[in-house]
Amino acid sequence: SQSASDSSSALTVLAGSDDNFVYTDQYLDDESMSNTVLLNSDDNVVYTGQGGVSEYSGILVAGSDMNLVTVIQYGEENASGLIIAGGSDMNDVYVEQSGMENDARAWILGDSDMNSVTVLQSGDYNKSYTAPLANSDSNTTKHNQTGDDNLALTVIAPGSDKNRVRIRQAGEFSAAVTLQTGEKNRAVIVQRGMSDTSFGIIAQAGASNEGEIDQQGPVNFAAIAQAGTDNTASSTQEGAFNLAVTLQNGTGNDAASEQMGTANASFIVQSGMSNEADASQDGTANLSVIAQFGMDNLTSVSQMGQFHSSSVNIVGNSNAVTVSQMN
Repeated sequence: SQSASDSSSALTVLAGSDDNFVYTDQYLDDESMSNTVLLNSDDNVVYTGQGGVSEYSGILVAGSDMNLVTVIQYGEENASGLIIAGGSDMNDVYVEQSGMENDARAWILGDSDMNSVTVLQSGDYNKSYTAPLANSDSNTTKHNQTGDDNLALTVIAPGSDKNRVRIRQAGEFSAAVTLQTGEKNRAVIVQRGMSDTSFGIIAQAGASNEGEIDQQGPVNFAAIAQAGTDNTASSTQEGAFNLAVTLQNGTGNDAASEQMGTANASFIVQSGMSNEADASQDGTANLSVIAQFGMDNLTSVSQMGQFHSSSVNIVGNSNAVTVSQMN
């Protein structure tokens, strides 16, 4: 435990060591550093607590399983970096940052599976990045941000399957981006705006992936792009001005857009076979545009309110279209 007015540093290394408890406590004004390394070490509990400005916590978990890692940071411009690598499995990581302009980053590398990373940030101008890479499967990543002008980003690289990403943001001008490549991955973005704009973007390539965006606020923008087979895209928006864009290329994909608000606009473009598009709008001025290229595709449009406009463009054979408009 350290407490002073100047910077300090702490380094802890566990190699081939199990069932330990590592506790680092730094409450300094600025520029303190804590680094913890776990090498072939299992069932350990690691805690790092820091308070101040420009603090840094770095943790490396390599070839180590079933460890519990907790990082708590209070203040401004603090940073947390985590690397899980070398076939490290079933580790549980929790990072909490409170303040402004904090940065949390986590990388999962090298056949590391079934790990869980949770990032909780409260304050403004915070950033959270996570990346399961290099054949890492069945990992779970959660971002929870409260405040204004926050950004959450997750990238899942090729060969990484069955990963789960959930981003939840509450505040003004939030942005969430998820990029996934692989099979049976799932991404969920939930945004609750107050008086500004929310941006949610999901891009997935592979088979049997799921992308879901749920937004509530004055101005919402949702975009989902998927390439592959048997993918599912869903966007739900409630606010004054909503815009949803869904792009799918492949076979057996399903796209659904639901909007409730004053001015809604939904665009769905699908290319391939046996795809399904469903657009539902309830508001004053609605615009729905659906374009499908291929065979055996289904389209359904439901609009309630006033001043409707629906455009369905289909190129191919054996397609079906249903459009319902009610005032």
